[in-house]
Amino acid sequence: MYKYFSLFILLAIFSCSNNATQSEGSNEHAAALPKAAVQQMDQESFKIANKKSGVFVLDVRTPSEIADGKIRGAIEVDFKGGGFKDKIDKLPRDKKYIVYCKSGGRSSKTANMMVEMGFQEVFNLEGGFDAYTEE
Repeated sequence: MYKYFSLFILLAIFSCSNNATQSEGSNEHAAALPKAAVQQMDQESFKIANKKSGVFVLDVRTPSEIADGKIRGAIEVDFKGGGFKDKIDKLPRDKKYIVYCKSGGRSSKTANMMVEMGFQEVFNLEGGFDAYTEE
């Protein structure tokens, strides 16, 4: 009888600790999911959105890349420069942002980082500055 009781206690302890671990893992996963998601924006949609007030365009290219031209009105925040994340962190989170770089890689990383930081409306300009043409 004592054997069965001991076995029952061990199973109960194992079962409880396993459920606690699964619950904790589930909560961690749920907490890691961002409230918003990065959206891709094509060039035509960008031309329309860029004309609206309240839309901020972020250029995350280096100064030497910007020297070759930029989208008028874009805020320059060098992805490779010092304090990049701190500069992004100072931006208001309740605004709409369209992020671009040369071809889309750094801007995609930046947009994802912004969503993780709590920004709600973040778009990545497909093709970046390489695909951009002014009207």
